Amino acid sequence: MTAIAVIFAGGVGRRADVGEMPKQFLTVAGRPIIGHTLAVFADHPQIEGIYIACVAEWIDWLAEYVTQAGFAKVRAIVAGGELAQHSIRHALDAAAPHWEDDTIVLVHDAVRPIIDHTLITAVIAHAARHGNAVTCVPAPETIVMSEDGESATALLQRSRSFIAQAPQAFGLAELRAAHEHYAGVDPEYVDVVDSATLMARCGHRIHLVGGRHGNLKVTYPVDVGFLEGYFAAEAER
Repeated sequence: MTAIAVIFAGGVGRRADVGEMPKQFLTVAGRPIIGHTLAVFADHPQIEGIYIACVAEWIDWLAEYVTQAGFAKVRAIVAGGELAQHSIRHALDAAAPHWEDDTIVLVHDAVRPIIDHTLITAVIAHAARHGNAVTCVPAPETIVMSEDGESATALLQRSRSFIAQAPQAFGLAELRAAHEHYAGVDPEYVDVVDSATLMARCGHRIHLVGGRHGNLKVTYPVDVGFLEGYFAAEAER
């Protein structure tokens, strides 16, 4: 089964508070964060192509970095959009003319670099078997739902609660169709935080793949420190 990756790096990461540089380009352990992420996908034998949606002002920089790093599987770098879902759609549109409709697309955050080949292999296999695959971990604490941020409207049963991560994998044609449909209904993708949410809202049953709690998405300043410690420990092994 053919598999490709869409890496979205179109945001500026204001919550990470790392200055003017978008967080995905921040150097950690000798590489930009996106470089750590790309390396894992580029080295995986089942990933045949990589498409990146990037902050427009950083495309030239990233293209030069990709060349210097020897990431030959990167087929295109396109401008990201205002929202993550816009960025993903741009990358899917770039990929579509070159791959069959049933190609498995792994959608992944540029700022989620602590992944490995075992997880990617499992996600591809699960998507090939079930039509899609979303990396998830059991919720370690109670999930509270609230309409106003002040009072709880529901407290979900923890044993039945999971946290969605990435990679998230879907068929290329199905994911593009979901974007086309939803963009017509709600072009601002309100509360569509990831591809799993998009596909679920378009009527697809979502299938879970076990992930791990260390699969961190860099969001806040403390996350950058965690990454530095993680890669320093890995270098000592």
